Amino acid sequence: MPHSGEDVVGFSVSRLPRLGVAGPSPARMSGLDAARGLAMLLVCAAHFAEVYFPRVGHPEVASAVRRLTYAATPSFILISGVLLGVLQFDHRAAFDGTRRKLVDRALFLLTVAHFMNAAAYVSHVGMWDALLVVHITDVVACCVLVGTFVVAATSARTRASFAIALYLAATLVHFRWLPPVGSTLELLKHLFVGYRHHVENNVFRSNFPIAQWTAAYLLATVVGGLLARSRAQDGRPRIASLVWLGAGLMTAGAFLRASRAGLARLLVLAHAGNADVVAFLTGWWQKFPPGSTYLLVYGGLALILVAGCLWLDSAHPSSTALRAPALLGCNSLFVFVAQQYVYSLVYWLHLPFTRLWPMIFVSTVLLLGMLTVFWHRRRGHRLLTVGYPGLVARLERWWPVGVVEPARGTGEPAGRLT
Repeated sequence: MPHSGEDVVGFSVSRLPRLGVAGPSPARMSGLDAARGLAMLLVCAAHFAEVYFPRVGHPEVASAVRRLTYAATPSFILISGVLLGVLQFDHRAAFDGTRRKLVDRALFLLTVAHFMNAAAYVSHVGMWDALLVVHITDVVACCVLVGTFVVAATSARTRASFAIALYLAATLVHFRWLPPVGSTLELLKHLFVGYRHHVENNVFRSNFPIAQWTAAYLLATVVGGLLARSRAQDGRPRIASLVWLGAGLMTAGAFLRASRAGLARLLVLAHAGNADVVAFLTGWWQKFPPGSTYLLVYGGLALILVAGCLWLDSAHPSSTALRAPALLGCNSLFVFVAQQYVYSLVYWLHLPFTRLWPMIFVSTVLLLGMLTVFWHRRRGHRLLTVGYPGLVARLERWWPVGVVEPARGTGEPAGRLT
């Protein structure tokens, strides 16, 4: 039966006619799925480089590819936030049902999906270290859990102010607080705001700090709400405004980077040992935790990517260039987990170096594409649940007053879960 899709990190709004997928609504913005699919390709490129080049004696190539793909994480977070903003605006009169589906998906990410991601690394690093990797999907789940309640309870201006305050507070805690080594407080600090390089040893094998990315996500929900509002008023989103916003963010990031020497002198006068603060504020590659220049430049680039995909959706809605990445985008949880195993296989095959290595990467993408088509046609999205909506419904029947907020409507989203 035809169906439309919702992604792990937000409801999908795409229509893929050649895959037998009916469109969710005339007001869809399929370009958002396509943009997320392109971000997923960047993730695949980064993970391929990490497992292939160091083992063939070219770690410098892995480093170069990793830097070229640094836009992947900001793109994922921002596009997910934009989608939530769109959903909240479109379903604001009956958002409870939508929230429940999103919370259900977030809980799936934090439980089943986390263990599935860890299983791909067990043979490399052991079970315990594999579990101590906080993946971007774990962070997105936390963003969704916070965002689904915040967007319905706050105005855009309040949400933007809260997000900026959260980022500033997280940055202050990151630099000023050094909890006792080996304590629970140290674990919580590293989990939420990250650890200080050269000062602390990370409790986790690898992790994306939750607080800073949640701040970026909440800011993106504001952008999503504005896009949905402009679409409702004008019949289409204001793509040019999105381009200008992205360009403005990138310009601000470049200006901050250009101020590196002045900031260094200022901070040295204020306090000794602030070189890492300058690096945090002005570093192009300051990803763990996300620094100011990094977020501004790559966040702006992500918004321009979204604008380009929205334009393509408006100008050429049946374009193959749109449908192919949109398929990856509206099944991004499946693709993310699958690529972990595909690139683990590349790691263990220990393939020799060849100048035709791009063909190896393309072959892995084609394999992931075929697996995704199979998953999509078999409606694998039905498996991505922990049963939260049904549990809430049963609780409402048992305790109809005062326990669980009753739904004001069905909240049927623009598409089903994929």
